[in-house]
Amino acid sequence: MKTNRNPKPLCSPMANWQESGGTVLGQKFSDRELAKLLSRTIDVLPSQLRLPAQRALKGDSSLIDENWVNAVRPFFLSEARKMLNEREKKTRG
Repeated sequence: MKTNRNPKPLCSPMANWQESGGTVLGQKFSDRELAKLLSRTIDVLPSQLRLPAQRALKGDSSLIDENWVNAVRPFFLSEARKMLNEREKKTRG
């Protein structure tokens, strides 16, 4: 993977959640829930995708590019769906 020394801001629904009011899959997520979602997503990523995410959490986003975002999106959305299902089960009783 090519290192990008000056990464551009990512223009994707996943990367811009904050601008859309903290929503994922049309559902509002608190900051705590978003942190949990990101943590869970990183935990299930294959190692070649996990390393750039871990480095980005430490402030080095040079390995994050649009290809990485596209590769991670299905994992992120899958974990978001799981969390929404868990939330729904809790509210049902």
